[in-house]
Amino acid sequence: MRAGPVAVIHADGDAGYARAVAALAAAAHERIRADLGLDHPVEAAILLLSPNSPAATREEWSRRLPAWMAGAAIPARQFIVVRVAPGQTPAGMEPLLAHELTHVILRADYPGHDGWPLWFQEGLAMRESRTEGLREYVTLSAAALFGRMHPLERLSVRLPDAEAEARLAYAQSASFLAFLEARAGRGRFAVLMRELRDRDFEDAFRVAYGAGTGAAEGQWLRWVNRRLAWVPALTSDTAFWLLITLLFLAAIVVRRRRSRLMRERWEREDAEEEAREGEPPG
Repeated sequence: MRAGPVAVIHADGDAGYARAVAALAAAAHERIRADLGLDHPVEAAILLLSPNSPAATREEWSRRLPAWMAGAAIPARQFIVVRVAPGQTPAGMEPLLAHELTHVILRADYPGHDGWPLWFQEGLAMRESRTEGLREYVTLSAAALFGRMHPLERLSVRLPDAEAEARLAYAQSASFLAFLEARAGRGRFAVLMRELRDRDFEDAFRVAYGAGTGAAEGQWLRWVNRRLAWVPALTSDTAFWLLITLLFLAAIVVRRRRSRLMRERWEREDAEEEAREGEPPG
C-alpha cells in the first residue's frame, strides 16, 4: 500500500488498516521534513506486524526485537517495522511512525548522521513524534531524585537493553533537546542542523549553542533539578507533619458536620413525634 514516498507492507486482511497507516505516515513524513528544513522526500518501507502476519514473520521479528519495543527503524535500508498492538487504531500509531520515520529521513539526508551521538538521534525522533508527556516526566523525575540519571556520554553509542533503563534514556534525550530549545530558542536548533551538514557533531553544537555538550549537560541537569524542586518539598519532614495536621483538621470538620446533621435529624424526629401525639384519636 503506497502513499507518497511511503510504502506499507501488510498481511492479507490488513489492507484497510495499511491504507490508513500509509496516509498517516505520508503526512508525518511531510511534517518532519518541513520541521527539520529538509527539501527532498525520502522513500521508506513500513512492515506491519499484526495477528494476520505469517507466523514465520512474527517469529523472526520476535527474535530480533525486544518484546517491549513497539517498532524499530533500519535507516540504512530505509526500512521500518511496527507492531500493531491489540485494539490499536491507525491514529494511535502515528507517534511511533513519526519517530521511526525521523531516523530514516535523517540518515538519508545527512551523510554524517551515523557519527551523531545516539542520544541526539533518539532525542530528535522523540521531538518529532511529540511523545514527551507525563510518563517521560515521571521517569525523569524519579531518576533525578534517586541519582539514576545516565551521563549523556554513556548514551552516545548505545542505549540500555533493559526496558526501564532504555525508557529513561529516551526521556533524558528528549528532555535535553527541550532544554536547549527553551534556553536558546528554535533558531539555534536550525543553526545546529545547518552546521551538521559541514561539521562533526561537537563542532556544530558549539557553533549553535556557544558551549560544548558537556557544559550544556551540566546546565540541563541544574534545570531539571529546579523543575523538580517541588518533589523534595513534598517529601520532607515538614511537609509530612503539615499533611498530618491538615488531615486532623479535616477529620474535625467532618466530625462536626456529622454531629450537626445527627442533631438536626433528632430534632426533626422529636418534632414529628410531638406532632403525632398532639393529633386527636381517629
